[in-house]
Amino acid sequence: VWSGYLSAVERNQNGGFEAELLSLSADLQRPIGRVIQRRCDAELGDARCGVDIADPAFRATGVVAAVIDEQRFTASGLAGFEDGWFEHGRLDWTSGANQDLSAFVKTHARAGEDASVALWLPAGAPIKAGDAFAIIAGCDKRHETCRDKFSNLVNFRGFHLMPGNDFAVSYPARGEALDGGRRR
Repeated sequence: VWSGYLSAVERNQNGGFEAELLSLSADLQRPIGRVIQRRCDAELGDARCGVDIADPAFRATGVVAAVIDEQRFTASGLAGFEDGWFEHGRLDWTSGANQDLSAFVKTHARAGEDASVALWLPAGAPIKAGDAFAIIAGCDKRHETCRDKFSNLVNFRGFHLMPGNDFAVSYPARGEALDGGRRR
């Protein structure tokens, strides 16, 4: 005996349908409310974030100049951006064997006229010199990044002043000022 409900129903080409059945425990896996955490819980460029990722200050196009390995390469077109600007960002392949695929950027650093880029995971197909891509600035979801890089502090969706675990388990010690002032 099973108890649950239908979730998604789709009609297929043969005139039939496919239905997704969910058990009652599926409700326990659905997030309700917000997570209280130091870092922002919005995605860069979404409605809650508000950053316009179409702005040329936050995006660039480039071409692979040389391949180092399956996850690293040097690229032209990124010289105008400081080191780390695209770390935690998204790279969308616009030509080559990986066209229409996306990857996440692990590191970005200037290397003379070119820039070195490392991806978190290997691309779907081998990267080749001449492959073109569009790349979007990265956000590590910290308060300082939102303020300094994106000038978007008004839309920061984290709780950066929340005390950490070290404060919650701390205790008064002899010689400390117990005046309710700022913790170090």
